Amino acid sequence: MDIKEFMERTNVSKMKYVEKWIEMKYIPGVTRDKKTGEWVFPESARRPYKPRHKVTADAMTIRASMVNACIKRCHISKEIFKMSQGEFEAYVKELVVAGLIRIRTENGIIYYDSTIKSNEYKGKSFRFIKKNVINCIGEVVGSISYGAMKALCDN
Repeated sequence: MDIKEFMERTNVSKMKYVEKWIEMKYIPGVTRDKKTGEWVFPESARRPYKPRHKVTADAMTIRASMVNACIKRCHISKEIFKMSQGEFEAYVKELVVAGLIRIRTENGIIYYDSTIKSNEYKGKSFRFIKKNVINCIGEVVGSISYGAMKALCDN
């Protein structure tokens, strides 16, 4: 798809936004057609998420932002959240284990999607999403801790 079709599909009003996202590598899989010089977007391309928090935000705010992005069908990456690949992957893994996001590969591009559990937060405030993400992470940690302690005690 071309840049105009991408803008229509993702409800972007200004070309300068898309051009900046391409420059910042926020939209994976975008290439330039050698003959026409036009940008070519994969059919699966998504609008990148714009975090509303500061780079120095606490971990739970970052996790809630990632879940919020997936609910809104926006693309997330280490570049968007301004963190290392390892840190990004650790956050994603926690959210996958908690059942709040899932990982999918399409056209060689990794996408992060909402789940049935996280879709229940659609249309809710960020504060509500953050509170529920905290609860879900807490449940997972509690379950893992309980299982580990039970295994130790049983031996």
